[in-house]
Order: sequence, then C-alpha cells, then structure tokens
Amino acid sequence: MTNQSPKRPQQSSKKVSAIFFAYLFSYIVAFSITAYLISSRMEDPVWFYFAMGIGSIYVLIAFYSFYENYLQPYITDLEKAAGAENKNDERENHQIAVRSRSVYFWTLEWVIPALLVQFLVVVFFWMTVSAPPFKQDIYTQPFMYGQIYEKMNKYMAPEILAAGLSKKLDGIDYNKEKEAIMKSAQFLEAEFAGNLKKENIAEIKNTIYDKDYINSIREMVATIYQIPFYIALTFAFLGTLMYSLNDIVYRYFISDLYPKTFVSYIVRFLFAPAVSMVIAYFFMNDWLINGAPIIFFLVGFFPQMALQYIEEKTRERLKLRKEEKEEIPLGLIQGMTDYNIYRLKELGVGDAQNLAYSDINYLRKNWYNDRQLGDFISQAILLINLKVDFSKLQNSGIRNIIAFKHVIKGKECDLEECSQFSKAVGIDKEKLLNLYQLINISPMSERIEALEIIMNKFDENERRTLISGR
Repeated sequence: MTNQSPKRPQQSSKKVSAIFFAYLFSYIVAFSITAYLISSRMEDPVWFYFAMGIGSIYVLIAFYSFYENYLQPYITDLEKAAGAENKNDERENHQIAVRSRSVYFWTLEWVIPALLVQFLVVVFFWMTVSAPPFKQDIYTQPFMYGQIYEKMNKYMAPEILAAGLSKKLDGIDYNKEKEAIMKSAQFLEAEFAGNLKKENIAEIKNTIYDKDYINSIREMVATIYQIPFYIALTFAFLGTLMYSLNDIVYRYFISDLYPKTFVSYIVRFLFAPAVSMVIAYFFMNDWLINGAPIIFFLVGFFPQMALQYIEEKTRERLKLRKEEKEEIPLGLIQGMTDYNIYRLKELGVGDAQNLAYSDINYLRKNWYNDRQLGDFISQAILLINLKVDFSKLQNSGIRNIIAFKHVIKGKECDLEECSQFSKAVGIDKEKLLNLYQLINISPMSERIEALEIIMNKFDENERRTLISGR
C-alpha cells in the first residue's frame, strides 16, 4: 500500500485533466454538428454563423477561466501530493478521490450557464435579424422605420381608426369615411410600395370597398405599430450584448469570473429587452426618431436605471409618494470604481452602510482582491460614522478606520491631544471621542482586527514575487 499511495494523487490529476478536456472536446464537436445541421436548412446562414461565433466566446472564456484559475491550481496541489510523503495516506487519498469526482460538477457549473448565454444570443439574433417583417433592416434603417411610424401615428392613425378598419366591417358608413380611407390607402401605398398592389387612384376607387383590400390595410397598420417594439427589442439586445462582452473580457483579465457571472448575463439578456419594450410603450405618442435606438441601446447597458424610470412614471400616473431614504452611496469611498459598485451590488451590497456591516467571509469568497476589499470596508466604517466629516480625515491622510485607530491610539486619546487633533482636522472633539470608544468595544473591535489581518496578509506567490523583484 505504501508503494501505491504516492501514485494515486498523480493518477487523479491526470483524470481531472482528462475530464476537463473531454468536456471541451465534446463542446467543440457539438458546436460544429449543430452549426452544420441548422445552417444547412437556411437560405442565408451568415447571421447564424455570426451569432454562434459570438455566443461561443462566453463558453470558451468560461472553459479557460475555470481551467486557469480553479482547476490548474487544484491539479498542481495533486501533483505536489504525489511526491510528498503523508502519514495519513489513506485519508488524503480519499479526500482527493472525492474532490476528483466533484470536478464533473464543477465543470458543468461553469459550462451550463455559459451555454445558456450562447443560446440566448442566437435566439435574439434570430428574432431581430431573421424574423419577419423587418429582418436585418431594423439594425440598418431604424431612422426610416421611425419616420414611417411617426407619420402614421401623427397624421394617419385617427383617420384609419375612424375609417372602421376593425374586424367587424358591417355597419360602416363608407360614404362618410371614403375620404379618410382613400387618404390612408394612398399613404400606405407610398410608404410600402412593394407590399401593396400598385394601382392608380381610379383603380383604388373601384376597389376601396373590397373587404380583402381593407384587411390588407389593417395588416399594414398593425405592422407599423410594431415598429417601436422591434426597435426597442433590437437595440436593447445589442446594448446587452456589447455590455456583457466588454464585462466578461474585463473580468477575465482581472480573474474575477464566477459561474454566477454567467447567470447574471442570462438575467440581463431577458430583463433588458423586456424593460425596453415597456419603455417603448411610454414613448409611443412622442416617438424619438433619432434618439430611440440610442436610448434602448443604453437600456441594455443600464437596465436598473430603466426600471427606475418605469417606477417613477408609474408613481406619477398613480400619484404615489416615494419614501425618502438617507443612503450613503458607495461612490464616496476612495478607489471605488463603477465596476466595483456594480460587483458589490451583485453581492447584495447597495450602499456604504451595507458594506460596513456585511459578512466579510462571504465577500472574500466572491472578490478578487482581499486587501482592496478590506480597504473598502474599513473606509465604509469610517464614512458611516463621520459622514460629512469623512473627507476631512481623508484630506489629512487618514483614509480608513484602521488608520484612524492607530493615529488616535498613538495619541492615547487624552483630552489635550484629542483637542489638538480635532483642531488640526477640523472635526468636533466629541465626535472623535465617540468614534474612538465605538471601535474599542465588541463586536466592532473584532471586525477591525479581522480587517487588519486581511489587509496585512501576503500570500506565498506575492511574497516570492516581491523578494525576486519580478
């Protein structure tokens, strides 16, 4: 048994690598077969190849990120264990075997959400590029379609409705509405020259009472009223696609990718188009020909802001009051970028108050830099206690609660020293004394101690890099 035990971890590392590459090979084969089978049934498969290619970026980055940041370190540990003598060989090998079996589920945990993202990309491309009636023109000619809708909505819609273009045609006074019907028919003939039969005015007069002809007008009217929603869907999807591609590449370079990242993309791909179509309803009477595509593209980038807009409009119509809340935004913390704010909100941290008292261990599991996280939390603690005076301390070089603790402790916080310090930073002495007492009682004292440990911690790779100077 002693002769075989050192080989088991090494065999496990090979098995782990084999499992991963088997999944990767299966994806490539399935991707190729699916693309061939579906495209062979299409007249113009270019858009499908493009959509599949874009979607495969998410899956391949998921594979590579999982392998590089999670699986490769684990394989390295297995290889180290293969050459090390361990007194508890049986227990160690059992743990390794259990972890090796979990590789199946680890890989699927990453790949399945990424595959769903790829599927949504293909579906939305199909809805906006291939589905009738607008097809790819909705990407290249939104201005033209916007003009058609504006003319229809502003000049023709009342007359068409008055003309009785509804499912029930009986009982309509055609003589009274003849002029309106004629005007509508001429407009539609001019705007959709290829969709209606080309007839001169005399022929139109002869067929104006024809039920099929009026039905064709009704269909064209219904098509025109779809324009705002198609534009909203198309450009919200495009905005979401651009956002997610930019975000996944950035996260890849800073090693901040997790399976839940792909789940958030799935939610965004479903959420942003839905919200944009609701907003399109608010704009239907005052359609913005030039601005609509840009607005809905930005909805794909910032769906939460769009949801706030819908909430405000709904409150205005229902005459509901919004409760006033005193929130301390995360943006007041030094070094807090828009990306950091977005990441914290993903983790359920919406403001500085939540950050100051959030579970540190939970945040560390989902954050890519412990010392940066520790600095943010310690700044948040100082911010929520000093509020408007927070910037005064930072301007004096005291960036967070840990620095404040050491500065005040160094002065032993006697009245004379605190008075001088209070005058130097421009903050009331009582406020500084109260804060000093707060950070020296439990549980705040333990929390600050834990933050100090996190911020002063160097892992072995960082230490080796600093020593070598590389």
